[in-house]
Amino acid sequence: MKSRFLLVAIVAMLLMAAAVMPAAAQTSKSLEIYIAGATQDEIDWFNNTAFPAFQKDHADVKLDIITGGWDAFDATVAGWITTGSGPDIVYLGSEYAATYGDLLTNMDPYLKDWADLKNYLPAAIDTVRALPGLTFVLDHLSKPPIAVGELHPWAELVRELAALPNVSCKLSGMVTEAGPHWTVAGLRPYAEVVLDAFGPARVMFGSDWPVCLLAASYADVTSAARELTAALTREEQAQVFGGTAARVYGLPAAGTCESA
Repeated sequence: MKSRFLLVAIVAMLLMAAAVMPAAAQTSKSLEIYIAGATQDEIDWFNNTAFPAFQKDHADVKLDIITGGWDAFDATVAGWITTGSGPDIVYLGSEYAATYGDLLTNMDPYLKDWADLKNYLPAAIDTVRALPGLTFVLDHLSKPPIAVGELHPWAELVRELAALPNVSCKLSGMVTEAGPHWTVAGLRPYAEVVLDAFGPARVMFGSDWPVCLLAASYADVTSAARELTAALTREEQAQVFGGTAARVYGLPAAGTCESA
């Protein structure tokens, strides 16, 4: 079970800190990444693979990498939230698994393949329906079986979930589900289901970087997303590539990723 958590938590943005950061800081050409509890192998992977791949596509963005341990992690996070000065990305390394893995229920028997995972969407639907005042975001389209080309029953369950107004969906994680030989044509049926079911106002693009590097570069992922949303109006594309996320996460309006 612990092996499932080697890359257990890549937090795309420290949302509470970002919400109170000055606008100038949010639009600066720098990205601060805090890495906690990572092994040397993980740090080497970041330095030798993930970060160079990002810099290749974004040479104008300065990466500030900070590493830390667990002894004062809680206090560190509290300080970020209090002062609004936290990093843009927080990565919790494999030590997280070693420290907390024993507290987690062993899910291996339930997460072998889609035939098992599909049983969790009905529970998600019940949960979202029971908490109408809480906002939910469905991550990675709920990881549909793209590699084998199956749409059902995933599509029906996603449409049932989308009928509830307090849930949005991330258009992300598709290339890794499809595998290294993915094509835009193979992704399209799944993207069309969520765009039709949720509507652009409740769909937000996510790169799934750096996990996407297992199957595609950041540039390839964003290019595929642009192609999958090309039939939308300019206003609808703006929602998918920024507007929905800003609204759902309560972030200041800072434009959309027109150059992505």
